[in-house]
Amino acid sequence: MGIVLGIIGGLILIRWLYLAVKCNRLEHEKKDLILKYKALPHTMRNKIENYRIQTKDLKKMTDELCDEINNLSDFIGEDGNGVWK
Repeated sequence: MGIVLGIIGGLILIRWLYLAVKCNRLEHEKKDLILKYKALPHTMRNKIENYRIQTKDLKKMTDELCDEINNLSDFIGEDGNGVWK
């Protein structure tokens, strides 16, 4: 009877250790997720601001290109509708 109780006690101890390790691992994963989601809005704001800057530069470049095309069209005599003057 004592051997059976010893085996059962050992199995209970092994199961308890397994659950403790699993709980500890889950706790670390939870902390990692909390840190990740706290950093996410900051990262998103940085990306959005970067896209805004790139778009602003792209718009400026597009406007400059349109001005150059208009200047060239005026120089060679086109009115912008494909009709030559």
